[in-house]
Amino acid sequence: MVYCPKGSFKMGSPESEIEREDEEEAQHEVVLTKDFWIGKYEVTQAQWTKVMGYNPSVHKGDSYPVENVSWIDCQKFLKRVARVESSARLPTEAEWEYACRAGSEGKFGGSGSLADMGWRSESSPHSGGQKAPNAWGIYDMHGNVAEWCYDVYADYTEAQAVDPIGASGGTFRVFRGGCFNEEFPEKACRSAARSRMPPRHKAGTIGFRIVCMSRPKNAESLKTEPNSVSRLAGTAELTAKTGITSVHPRRNQEVSETKTITLPGGATMELIWCPPGSFTMGSPTSEQGRYDDEELHEVILTKGFWLGKYEVTQRQWESVMGTNPSRFQSPDRPVENVSWEDCQAFIRTIREASPDLKVRLPTEAEWEYACRAGTESAYSGSGVLGDMGWYNDNSQGETHVVGQKQANAWGLHDMHGNVWEWCSDVFDSYPEDSVQDPVGPKSGASRVSRGGNWSTFARYCRSAYRAGRLPSNHYDGLGFRLCCSAGPRD
Repeated sequence: MVYCPKGSFKMGSPESEIEREDEEEAQHEVVLTKDFWIGKYEVTQAQWTKVMGYNPSVHKGDSYPVENVSWIDCQKFLKRVARVESSARLPTEAEWEYACRAGSEGKFGGSGSLADMGWRSESSPHSGGQKAPNAWGIYDMHGNVAEWCYDVYADYTEAQAVDPIGASGGTFRVFRGGCFNEEFPEKACRSAARSRMPPRHKAGTIGFRIVCMSRPKNAESLKTEPNSVSRLAGTAELTAKTGITSVHPRRNQEVSETKTITLPGGATMELIWCPPGSFTMGSPTSEQGRYDDEELHEVILTKGFWLGKYEVTQRQWESVMGTNPSRFQSPDRPVENVSWEDCQAFIRTIREASPDLKVRLPTEAEWEYACRAGTESAYSGSGVLGDMGWYNDNSQGETHVVGQKQANAWGLHDMHGNVWEWCSDVFDSYPEDSVQDPVGPKSGASRVSRGGNWSTFARYCRSAYRAGRLPSNHYDGLGFRLCCSAGPRD
């Protein structure tokens, strides 16, 4: 963390600045009455994963800045960080520009050259700290990834502002700094350039950095006058300590941990560990293709579980059951044409042969939690259905070998499309309040299936879409994925 002393500066851009935008008009004086600490670098993927237990980024690399996170995702991260640093938050827009300028008044901080200060016109972000820092020792304020700020977007006024925090309400949150692939980087990466998006928006070009109002616990003593704005006053490392090192309660571990089990008949199956946690189940009213039975509500899962990396294949079904009911026959395509009752027979056979394997169907909540893997958009992973699954527009009228489409952030394949996946729950309406470890009602006519299939339209493949079917129903678009309750993790 880098110390930023209280002070005043001119926010916005002068009329003479080349590439100036209208929303930077009304250049005005801002007075910040409180010192603060700001991240020396953008939050990295290693830091995000350590705190949250998964990596949502499109461009993977531990030392790269985390991206593909919404403003709301940042709040979830900060809530966990607050366990060890209670004042941690996003910077206000004024704090961000003040720290970016570090006493400068030009288009860019530091040397004044964007080429020296930031990554732009690139195909992906870069590890933090490779470009020159600004006068206060802060890196990558220009380019690399754009950075969320705390504020609701509001127009500037010409009046002096003291500790501004943006509008009291509105549709958009501010982000700053431009990113690695800007079409017009000399415009978008300037110190004064402003951008805005809804707080649920996420992209592989937007990340963030942290601000702390109190002095971090392991900060070194300051060596210079606290009100000097022409130098770096002091730095400190802010580390995630016990309590937020992982979402796993038992030990620190990557979310993508896998294990392989052997099924009756000798076939093997890869499982992915899904940690305990909470998420918002359902879809917002703004989501295209949404249905009314997808009401948003918080779900808390207190126990981790293992879930099949892929849908159950025909090879695995034949190994256990000795038959293959599928229409599209191929060992490594998903088994289909199986009813919920057929799935229970498959599970019973495994349990009888291997009592220690606590296999079952996932609950509907577990299925959506694993499908989303930390995302809140209609589709997980890249957010583009064509990248993530086989459906009506790209399947050519049949299922496909599992694992050919991109995995989601937790390493699970084909959660969208290919075949519908049975869940254990009886189909029912969602509750309005927060629920813990939901399993659905004890009885009812229909069972839940999720994920869409090779023949469905895009709206039926969304993370939130739910279907109810008679448990005896079976056809060539209906399969399943195996879940295993948490036991010894070997």
